Amino acid sequence: MAGSTNSVPKLDVTALDKTTVMSAGLRTHLQEAAYVMLSGYHKPPTTSAKLVEGDSGSQRDAEVLWREPTDLEVSTHQNSKDATEYAAYALAAAFVHATEGFTLVGRMPQGTGADFWMLRDSDNEDDIVRVEASGIADGHLGKRLREKVDQILKGNSNLPGLAFVARFAQSHMHAERVKL
Repeated sequence: MAGSTNSVPKLDVTALDKTTVMSAGLRTHLQEAAYVMLSGYHKPPTTSAKLVEGDSGSQRDAEVLWREPTDLEVSTHQNSKDATEYAAYALAAAFVHATEGFTLVGRMPQGTGADFWMLRDSDNEDDIVRVEASGIADGHLGKRLREKVDQILKGNSNLPGLAFVARFAQSHMHAERVKL
C-alpha cells in the first residue's frame, strides 16, 4: 500500500480525533464499539494484527491501540451486528490514516457504494476517495472483501474507493483499492 514502510503501522483507535474530522459524538460512538468488539477477543492496550492488501496479496504486521471498555460502554453496544459495523468503521479510520495518510472527512450519501469519504491532508476535494468498511466477528474475509469491492463498483459514484474488512477474532484486516 502507499506509505508502506518496514515499520509496524499503529492503528490507534483511541485517536480518532486525529484521524477523522467528524463530530465528537460519532467518533466516540465508533471508538466505544471498537473497544467492545476487541475486548471480546483480545486484551488492551495493544493487539497484534495482520494487514492484507487484497489487490496484491501482500501482508504485514500492525498493532491496534485501544483501551478496555467501561461497563456502560459494553451495555450500550450489546447489539453485536451494530457494534461490529461501527467497530469496523473505527478500525477503517485508523487503518487509512496509519497506512495511507488519509483522514476520514464525512459520510457518503446512500447509494454511492461506500460509507465514508476521505482525503489526504494535501489533497483537495477533487481527490476524494470513498471507503466501504465492514466487520465480522469471525469467518472468511476474502468473500466479504469481494462483496465490498462489488458494492463500490455498483455505487452511483465514479470516485475511486477502498474496500476494508476487519475480522475481530484474529485481528485480520483486508483492504483493496478500487479504481474506476
